[in-house]
Amino acid sequence: MDKTSIVIASLASAVVVSSAAVIFVFSGRVPKTLPTPAVRGGESIRVVESGHDVVRRPFVRPAADASAAVNVICGFDTRSAGSYPMRIGALRSIANRSDLPAEEVDMLLGYIASTNDAMRADRVAGLKNEVLNLLRSQNPVPSELAPLLIDMIGSNDYDATIIDYCIQHLGSMWTDFENEGMRENVRKVFVSVASRKDVPYAGTALYALADEEGSPEESRRKLRRLAVDLACDPGANRLARITAIQVAGNHGYTEVLPSARNTLSEPHPDTVLAMVSVGTIGSLGAPSDVELLERFRG
Repeated sequence: MDKTSIVIASLASAVVVSSAAVIFVFSGRVPKTLPTPAVRGGESIRVVESGHDVVRRPFVRPAADASAAVNVICGFDTRSAGSYPMRIGALRSIANRSDLPAEEVDMLLGYIASTNDAMRADRVAGLKNEVLNLLRSQNPVPSELAPLLIDMIGSNDYDATIIDYCIQHLGSMWTDFENEGMRENVRKVFVSVASRKDVPYAGTALYALADEEGSPEESRRKLRRLAVDLACDPGANRLARITAIQVAGNHGYTEVLPSARNTLSEPHPDTVLAMVSVGTIGSLGAPSDVELLERFRG
């Protein structure tokens, strides 16, 4: 089995694992220019302290002229509040709209920020992900959306799945911001999250940082340090570590090779950690790794 075969086989395995382990649900792209953050309807907001600037988080509340669909999505219809099929069906009925009225956009932003819901947590996370897709498809994209996502990522009010979705959506937006100050704020948020080894979405933040093309040299060094530190820490969150090993393999961070080899040398290694380690060693390793990789053929 020559080096080229190792690389091809290993990368194929890594792609399969990547597809199964990390799912990104994005739709469309945001405009190049994001307006200055502002919030419509002063009576529907409250000031909250976050780890960054003071931001305004909207309350979710009904609007007299809102469509039945938006009222169902936000849980204001008592007959459907606990029904995921009914609420996701209502959302899909307007999923192609890019011109929702301001009051409906405000309601949806308020729903994203809300912390109470009649549905169970996994259904809430799934619905909010779809609402974020809808908000990002608006023309223009609500100027409140990015600051709200930043606030939610830094908050303790939401579960890990919702924060992960927030990072994914902000990660798909931030490189298009023309305002360098806003990009730098988002970059700092992602670096802060990627520095946490105890949460699964640290890996999602790494991916968001890695997607920045033409990033400053200092940012590239920081990404490398964060990815290597996370990938090589056996005590780190398993999902975050899996992502970090993939990022390291994709970006040529050879510092992770000793840790990856140690993983494959364990008597009973974690299956997914082993597979991503195979991919990284196959991409970055040496001919002397062939014997170790042969253990995982087929």
